[in-house]
Amino acid sequence: MSFPIDRSSSSFQWTWLLLFALVVTSFAGCGKKAEVAEAGKEATKAEEAPKPAVQMREKVTVLDGRWMVIFTEQRKDFIVGLWDLDPKADPQVKVFEDLKILQNASILSSKIDSDQMTVELQLAGDQKALLEGKLQQGVFFGTLTTEPAGIAFVRMFPVSAEMETAKELRNSLPTIGTEQFKQASESKAPVTNMWSLATQAPQLPVSFEAMTAILAQMSQMSDMKWTAEKFADFEKDYLAMAAIWGPRMELTARVNLAMQLTIQRLFPDRAIEQFAAAEKLNPSELMAEQLKIGRRALDMVIALEAINKEGPEAEKAAQELKTFLAIEPYNPELLDALAEYSLKTNQNEEAIKYLSSIVALPQLEGMILSARSRQGVPAGQPGPRESLIKLWKSSHNDTVDGLDEMLQKLYDSTLESLRKESMKLIPPVTLNAGHHVPLIESFTGVGCPPCLGASLALESLVETYPIPAIAVLHYHLNIPTPDPLTTQDGEDRFAYYKGEAAPSLFVDGRFVPGVGGILQHASMSYARLRGEVDAALQEKAQVLVTAQAKVENGELTVSASADSQTLPEERDPLRLRVALVENTVTLRAPNGLVEHHFVVRRLLGGAKGTGLKGDELKYSTSMTMADLKQGLEDGIAEIEQNRSVKFEIKPLLLEGLSLVAWVQDDSNKRVLGSVIVPVEGSGESKRRAAPAAGQKVEAAAPAVSPATPAEPAAVDLPKSETPKSEAPKIETPQTEAPKSETPEASPPANSNPPASSESGRD
Repeated sequence: MSFPIDRSSSSFQWTWLLLFALVVTSFAGCGKKAEVAEAGKEATKAEEAPKPAVQMREKVTVLDGRWMVIFTEQRKDFIVGLWDLDPKADPQVKVFEDLKILQNASILSSKIDSDQMTVELQLAGDQKALLEGKLQQGVFFGTLTTEPAGIAFVRMFPVSAEMETAKELRNSLPTIGTEQFKQASESKAPVTNMWSLATQAPQLPVSFEAMTAILAQMSQMSDMKWTAEKFADFEKDYLAMAAIWGPRMELTARVNLAMQLTIQRLFPDRAIEQFAAAEKLNPSELMAEQLKIGRRALDMVIALEAINKEGPEAEKAAQELKTFLAIEPYNPELLDALAEYSLKTNQNEEAIKYLSSIVALPQLEGMILSARSRQGVPAGQPGPRESLIKLWKSSHNDTVDGLDEMLQKLYDSTLESLRKESMKLIPPVTLNAGHHVPLIESFTGVGCPPCLGASLALESLVETYPIPAIAVLHYHLNIPTPDPLTTQDGEDRFAYYKGEAAPSLFVDGRFVPGVGGILQHASMSYARLRGEVDAALQEKAQVLVTAQAKVENGELTVSASADSQTLPEERDPLRLRVALVENTVTLRAPNGLVEHHFVVRRLLGGAKGTGLKGDELKYSTSMTMADLKQGLEDGIAEIEQNRSVKFEIKPLLLEGLSLVAWVQDDSNKRVLGSVIVPVEGSGESKRRAAPAAGQKVEAAAPAVSPATPAEPAAVDLPKSETPKSEAPKIETPQTEAPKSETPEASPPANSNPPASSESGRD
């Protein structure tokens, strides 16, 4: 979740853990527990330190008087302020002191009904939040929720009316129990120890979060053998903890249970029951849709199990999976299951159809091979490609004639269909004369699985707004694997933006999050990118940039300049940068892409660009194409040496070039103007060759579990991460589950090109 919190309010002096120690001990039935004892020790230390007089009211049974409001997010406690409650007044809840933790928050309405209270809040912008909960043993427990799916823990402690400020109390501390649960999670028996601590202090927010973490890792934690009876005990404890915080948290818990059991394929009967229970708890429109997706995923999991059986049950499951495939046409597990069923039932034409999609489309075969490897399928078993070739030969006179062409056609038509589907999502904006030309900079890698979604999104963007309405640059990086298209200029540019992951996209110098993903995420990536680009296209061009480039007799001549009359008054931070790009590079990449567009081959003048000389911002250079190619060859050789690799294909065609020039303010990285022009005389980009049917495909690592969609992930530097598959994703704002390790990727290797006869460089 994401509440608009002002996190700067943390410079207070007094530790107020005593409040939490009182909460822990006030609950009947806890007994003398390790967590309580630890809280008591910390509270004793707090008492010994200088502090203001804070008088807690004891044995409170009604919601009236003054209360200290605290909410917990991301395992930190935030003191919101002091509220005065009076069930007989109008309004019933008033803010006595606001510590500005929730930015620009104000109370819209409030209602106190016996031991229950509901408060509607107006937050920053148009966002609203609902606080609701119940008085339990002298403390108010509840939740603070925002649309579409934000939720936080709320506690209110009764204090004396003499307490007029909470400013002196120390704020934004880790919530009590955080360190103990961290130690438990890192122990040799994490499930046992975390579960035990949680049941000792069920009213702590971190206890609910720890139980959620256990739930998310049930199939991976080896210290607990989950039986139906053991899980029933866990489920009972988890729901009891959720009930302390009210119906909203109970709904969250039931959704977590249903979704995680579906994703991990455990106890489907319990998942069915939790879905049904969650649907009765008045979920929001978004959550109701997520539950619907989760139900479908569960039905899919059940059908995937049933298709491996015999007779009518398998036949029924196959029909159900075909229905699911119509909704998720790029789900590799569905394709694989239907292909195997078709092979088993001698439906060869059907089998060829499913196997062809697996082999032709990016990443699908690698995902299946990885899944089989994890499942312990013996080595030597035929993969999708081998099965396809065998079937094709059986119906084509023992040859593979036409197979490559068919796969190429399927690849092209599918990607074209994806592009068109993406473009239908949002109508294009009208382009007025003199509009700003946005610069889209993409940092990618041929071995980066989630870069696929970003690249496809950019292809759709270029079809929506053809060049030169926009300018596009793809910088390649050695993330997570060596990439022959990497240059030192691209790495310097990545460092300029303090890049941390691939894919990373910037529009006019501004980072655009969430654009990575696999094949089925391309439309979502496109939609996110369109928001930034559309806004930029509707701006009037601020700085006018012109550029020319041509190749004649093997020599490249380039010039670019900014119109001095359009430059802003503050000119010192301005830099003119010029990129030579190859419009299309053909290279069959591990992430499934065959063509790579607008690949940056060199930043002419270097990554730092050119500064002002007098009142002019301009650049020009000339070099032979042979020198340019030699520089790229040297860069590839350096990567090979530093990474101990040997590239079988070294893309050095350098035909069909464009020149991109832009003016950027280095004080804030904002791009003020850009232009893209063709390089005259550089030829045209060559069409790629058809894919080879016999080409070996390696298993993707790490693999994905295809029955369930999730938010696309990025590849972190220096680690790489493959996005989770189509798992029903719901924002569960209550926990940080233990993160799985990702394979290490070495930092990018240097690939410095030789100097050329350039002018205009500072």
